[in-house]
Amino acid sequence: MTTNDESQPATEDRTRAQLIVLAIFGAIVFLLLSAASGVLGPFVVALIIAYLMAPVVRALQRRGVPRWLGILLIFVVMAVAMFAALSFIVPRVTASVASLGALGHKILLDLPAWLTSIGAPAGVVDAVSQAIDAALAAAANAGAGGLIGPAIRFLFGAFSLVISYVFAPFFIFYVLNDSEGLVASFDHRLPPAWRADVWAMLSIPDRAAKQWLKATVLQGLVMGGLSGASMIVLGVIFGDAFFNATLLLMVISFFAEFIPIIGPLIPLIVATLVGLSVGPAAAIAAFVVFAILQQIEANIVAPRIEGKALALHPALVLAVLILGFEIAGLVGALFATLFTSIILISGQYAFRRASGLIDPPPPPLATPVPEPLDQGSVPGIPRQTA
Repeated sequence: MTTNDESQPATEDRTRAQLIVLAIFGAIVFLLLSAASGVLGPFVVALIIAYLMAPVVRALQRRGVPRWLGILLIFVVMAVAMFAALSFIVPRVTASVASLGALGHKILLDLPAWLTSIGAPAGVVDAVSQAIDAALAAAANAGAGGLIGPAIRFLFGAFSLVISYVFAPFFIFYVLNDSEGLVASFDHRLPPAWRADVWAMLSIPDRAAKQWLKATVLQGLVMGGLSGASMIVLGVIFGDAFFNATLLLMVISFFAEFIPIIGPLIPLIVATLVGLSVGPAAAIAAFVVFAILQQIEANIVAPRIEGKALALHPALVLAVLILGFEIAGLVGALFATLFTSIILISGQYAFRRASGLIDPPPPPLATPVPEPLDQGSVPGIPRQTA
């Protein structure tokens, strides 16, 4: 009969072998994904959309709607919303952007005269004039054909992406339609000793993503509404230039909330540019109004909505924003703080479990189905509150 002392080394050897196999398999998957990184974007987007759609699909299923029909209904609603955005919002935002572009061109042309009027040295005025002429000439050359070669290369390179996006809706449909089967299959392949910790680790990004998305969208809606109201008030005082850019500022203010610290500065800059198209008084008024909005966002809106659920030190936020932008461009900057929070919380959980500082989490159900994690907390890590 085998004693506990004799079985413990065998268990440790088996666990070590499982970890080695898992590490090798993870390395192979990483290499394959790295090789195909150029076409992974559509599938990442598809997974994000499927993740956002899953609660709605489950809610419809609880009301007696078949999963496949619920998925198709959501696709129809998304298509109608996209058509409405393309037909109403996009043209108006595009027109506002074009107006701002023309304003920027005018400001550049008038800059030497303004420098002369305030008594700037002639050498400075000449240097600025030459820099502006060079910039405008480079832009004209690019518009005249300098971008044709890169555009052609981009079109050929984008062909695989287009094909991927064509198949993305089918990918979303199959993932959502059999999500419970995928979860059960994954669960049954986990070693019994790992199941509790694996599901606890998976609950961390799920909860963090829900908290981050809910807080950011709500903040964006609040700041978009405040920006729209401010532009209307400025329009009443200074004229149609602010009215025409109201929708643009609302859209910018909404998406700026996805970029912490730096993002809220963007509406301030754009509103000031709109004010410059009217005059110095309008520019100063727009700057003051949106500077006040930025302080409201930083000291009232964000603390009350976001709390400290994903709170990071400002220095760390700036560092991860730069790193995220370097790795994945604008998308990397948008999700940098979320990924950083997930990594830090996951690392904290793994370290505390490995060190024996917290007890193992309770075993999950036989066939677990992830539930909204706002109703619970990550095992071993207390929920942070505002």
